[in-house]
This record gives sequence, structure tokens and C-alpha cells, in this order.
Amino acid sequence: MVDVGEVVVGTVLLASALALVYAVDFNKTINKTKGKNMDNKTKLRECWGQFLIAREVQSELPAHDDKGLTHLEFAMLCHIAHQDGNANITSIVRHPYFAVASLSTVKRAVSRLISEDLIYATDTSQDKRERMLSLVDRG
Repeated sequence: MVDVGEVVVGTVLLASALALVYAVDFNKTINKTKGKNMDNKTKLRECWGQFLIAREVQSELPAHDDKGLTHLEFAMLCHIAHQDGNANITSIVRHPYFAVASLSTVKRAVSRLISEDLIYATDTSQDKRERMLSLVDRG
């Protein structure tokens, strides 16, 4: 059984690591002056450690179909954990990281995370159409 605390910490680390890795323009990093280049190398080395931790967390998540979560599903799980109960499908779709995903892809991924019992959705009192997404508490 997976400890929810470990999942939250791991997902936040993954979100940070992936954001840094994807945000880095490697051509600009290589062509900068020596002083700046050293700072970026240090950041990239730190990202690698966080990335490995996140991959380990991802591999330990239970999946009923033995396929494991896709990169996008795991990124959404990290986003939901980071939002701590304030995430919904709209917030995922509007986040720049998920700009490559269509609304139907996001809905399908959220549906899978719910079916895998990793997250749950609750209706809000203000708008019955809006459902807030949260991590399942296994503690």
C-alpha cells in the first residue's frame, strides 16, 4: 500500500523537477557564459535527482491494469496534489503545462485517476457543475 504522504511529496517533487526540465532551453544553457552556465548545470543536476525520485514514486503507484500511469496522468496527479483540493478540470486545462492536452484527454485522464482510486471528486456548493479534485487519503 502506498503512503499518501509519500505520494504528495513525490508528486510535488516531480512537478517541480518536470517543470524545471521542460522549462530549460538547452541551447541557451550551453551557449551562455561560463559563470551562468555553471549555475544552470547545478540546477540541472538537482533536477535530475528530483526527477529520479519522482520516477520512483510514479512506478510505485498502484494501477489495476498493470500499465501504470502515463506521463500526462502522473503530471495531472501531481497538479491535483499540489493544488490541495482546489483543482478541477478547468484549472488543469488552463494550466500552461497541459496546453498540449485537449479537454477530452484531460477528462479521460481524470476519469482514470478516479477509477484507479488515486483521486476523488466532490461537488461544490456554489456551482453544481463544478467538481473539485483531491487525492484519496490513505492514512
